[in-house]
Amino acid sequence: MTAMLIRSCIHVEARHTTDPEQLGRDIAGTLARTGALVHETISGCVVLGPEHAWVFARAGWSKADLRQFLHAHATNTRARLAEVGKDAVSRHTRWRLPAGHPDAVPDTCASAGQDVVPVLNSADAVLIAVAGAQNAGVSAVLETFGPRGGPPPSHACTTTRPRTPRRPNDERRHQHGGAGRGDRGFGGRP
Repeated sequence: MTAMLIRSCIHVEARHTTDPEQLGRDIAGTLARTGALVHETISGCVVLGPEHAWVFARAGWSKADLRQFLHAHATNTRARLAEVGKDAVSRHTRWRLPAGHPDAVPDTCASAGQDVVPVLNSADAVLIAVAGAQNAGVSAVLETFGPRGGPPPSHACTTTRPRTPRRPNDERRHQHGGAGRGDRGFGGRP
């Protein structure tokens, strides 16, 4: 199990897509949303539902391929950033702010004369995981806390406390009102 601190979770509805580039652009657009763009660049985690993971796998994409695609397509234009008051960065914090702000300096892309502004400074800035229901066609973008531009901070978790022994079958039947679906517990396991 891996744990990470997230700021928010945005679902990506794409229940009928079969084209990996369309799905990749939808996810990239969610990563690039300006409402979450606080710093010059971000890091994030994409949790693909199994159906979406299958779309990429069937087309021969690896997780590394998807990370590269997202890095290339999770962008905003300079004009879009200006529309929302995020076309410059603070000279002290590198937080996004309007170009007219007294603390404003050009961001890295403006200094290089680029009109297209990537939100990820490398493909490693996004972690890809697969989880969820087999029938949903929904994935999620998790906005993470931590260093901007590098991999989202995560921590492998281990269990140190002993597992609670399972109750005898009769006790579970009595507690859940007899045999039947409720007796099988979560996931239909006995």
